[in-house]
Amino acid sequence: MLDVRAAFQSDHWRDFLERRAEREAENAHPYKSLVSDCTPAITI
Repeated sequence: MLDVRAAFQSDHWRDFLERRAEREAENAHPYKSLVSDCTPAITI
């Protein structure tokens, strides 16, 4: 918790939030890289 408070009090808050968002996205979508180059076939 002290790390978060220190980042908030300093100039590193924006960097902290960006890294946190990246880690959360990786955790939420661990296999995203497997389908990143696929294009879904849409037929009507």
